[in-house]
Amino acid sequence: MDTLKDDATLEQLRSLQDLQSVLGPSCEDDPGFLFLSGMLSRRLGAFEQASNWLERSLLVGPQRPDVLLEYALVRQILGDRETAKLLLERLLSDYNPPELVANLIRTQLAALNREVRTLRPEETAPHAERMSSLTAFASALSGQWSIARSFDSNLNSAPSAKEISFTTLDGPLVLPLNPQDRPKSAASWQVDARLASGWQAGEQGQWGLSARTFARAGVDSALQSQSVDVALDYAHPLARTPSDQGQAGARAASRLLIYGVGQYVRFGGNPLARLGRMGLAHEQAKEIGQSLCRWQQGVEAEQRHYPERQVLDGRSAYLGSKLLCSTNKWQGEISVRMGRDWAEHAGRAGGDQARADLGWAMSWESAIQRIRLQGFTTVNSDSIGYNQLIQNNKIRLVIRHGLGIEYSRMKIVPGWEWVISVEGFQQRSTLALFVSEGWSVATGFRKRF
Repeated sequence: MDTLKDDATLEQLRSLQDLQSVLGPSCEDDPGFLFLSGMLSRRLGAFEQASNWLERSLLVGPQRPDVLLEYALVRQILGDRETAKLLLERLLSDYNPPELVANLIRTQLAALNREVRTLRPEETAPHAERMSSLTAFASALSGQWSIARSFDSNLNSAPSAKEISFTTLDGPLVLPLNPQDRPKSAASWQVDARLASGWQAGEQGQWGLSARTFARAGVDSALQSQSVDVALDYAHPLARTPSDQGQAGARAASRLLIYGVGQYVRFGGNPLARLGRMGLAHEQAKEIGQSLCRWQQGVEAEQRHYPERQVLDGRSAYLGSKLLCSTNKWQGEISVRMGRDWAEHAGRAGGDQARADLGWAMSWESAIQRIRLQGFTTVNSDSIGYNQLIQNNKIRLVIRHGLGIEYSRMKIVPGWEWVISVEGFQQRSTLALFVSEGWSVATGFRKRF
């Protein structure tokens, strides 16, 4: 026996652990026994112990690819991204693994470059305010791009439409429709491309740069939109875990994150919005049960500009916290952000606002498939009555929430992932003008590199 069954029960794993303790003294130099011990420790959630077993197996025996893969996965769980990345790249280049194993390795390499580090997660709802994500720094260029066909419930056939209205958090924004842009279909094509790269800054600091462009377009669809996000971040370790100090694979127990984000959104031939955001956060590494977690607390400042209706312009300041946890297959995150928004112009209806955001996400991933579920809730309250002509100057309170699910599967088309996603949102308000809802579905293919 040179492996563990995937469906082994906890009782069976505990029995193997008892057997391991009996055989240990006589098999401490057997690379096969050390490998199995490492796999067993990982299955039981003892990741540091698993790392020690696997490292010893590589030292006393030949560097088998299955041992290298197991060791890379454990180092990734423990937060040692550099070692994990080097091992996975070596497995792909030197050992020519079978396609199923190669797909697993590519999936894990992509996961190393997908760490999200902003205080507020990306919203899932169509037409919602798209908040860009900061990817984790990587030692080489990485990214993904996808193309999909989407259908939006709010874009039904309307050949006589002369304008389209966007319900932003700052107020309604109405744009004219050119005759050629009038909707004849609710379907459109969407393209999403992302790139990320990172580099060392001195002996300890690390820089990360990421970019994303997202576009929707269709010959018969009104939704001709494009957005571009660019993010730059810097991470500096403040302390390291005591057990890892002085080792090459040491991970930061806490670190300082500084980031800046720029976003530009267009609709048809009209500039819709420009957004800038800067943040400062403190991150701590924690172990909760069998999960390795990162807890962030910080502040963000945000500036928004609407070229077509500048009276909506605003600037915001937030306090926020975010918790991200992962095991070998599961990942989860939850974030909270609260703050205040100040109107740039005295004529903005409702004046200043109090704002609060709650976001969450969880995902499960295997060698060939991935499921992600995420949602958000946003609450906004004006400081003064919205408008004297609307419901006797009533204070506007808006609650917006959304839910999205994405499923992706590999091996349907070689080298590509098939993706299908469903998103929905609902907005309720004390003013009927701000009540809205909608849903969309999209399916297509995604390529990671």
